[in-house]
Amino acid sequence: YEVVQVAEVLVSLDLVKESLEFYRRHAPEFGFSNNVWSVGVWAAYADLLIAQRQWERLKEVATQMRSIPGGHEALGGFSYFLEGRVAYAQGSLDAAKASFKEAVKMGFPLGRVGIRVGAQLLQMNFPELALEALRPLESRFEEDLGYWKAVFDASDVLRTDEALLLRAATRAHELVPDSL
Repeated sequence: YEVVQVAEVLVSLDLVKESLEFYRRHAPEFGFSNNVWSVGVWAAYADLLIAQRQWERLKEVATQMRSIPGGHEALGGFSYFLEGRVAYAQGSLDAAKASFKEAVKMGFPLGRVGIRVGAQLLQMNFPELALEALRPLESRFEEDLGYWKAVFDASDVLRTDEALLLRAATRAHELVPDSL
C-alpha cells in the first residue's frame, strides 16, 4: 500500500518519471506475493504505464508478473489482460482478443482488478469478454455497486440476457435506492 501511496505522491508533484522508476524498483520487491496488495501494486503501476503510453514497458511488466513464483494464480489473468492491452493499443486486434480470452480463462481471484478489467474490456468493445470476466466475481462483489454497474453496462451492450440486465439494475437500485 505504501508503494502505491509514494508513487501517487510523486505523480501529484508532476514527477511521473520518478514515479515510474519507483514502481520499476519496488513492484518486484513488494508485488511478489499471492495477495491483494501485490495486485494493487501491479495495477497502479500498469495504470501509470498506460497513461504514459509506455506499451513496451507494459508488455515487460506483464511478462514479469507471470514470472512471480506462486503469484501466477493471482496475477496470471491480469498479466494476460495487460498483454492484450498492449496489442490493442498497437492496433493488433486479433492478438489483443487472444490475450483477453486467456486473461478471462485464468480469471481474477484477488482484489477488484476483475471489475476494472471488465469495464476496460467493455470500453475496448469486447462486451462478451467483459461479461465473462465479471460473472465469476458475483459472489465476492454482490454488495458492490461498481460490480453491478459493470455487469449492467456489459449486458446492456450485448442485449442477449434480459434477465441478467434486470438483475444487475435491480441489485444496483437495492444498493443505492436514492440514486437516479
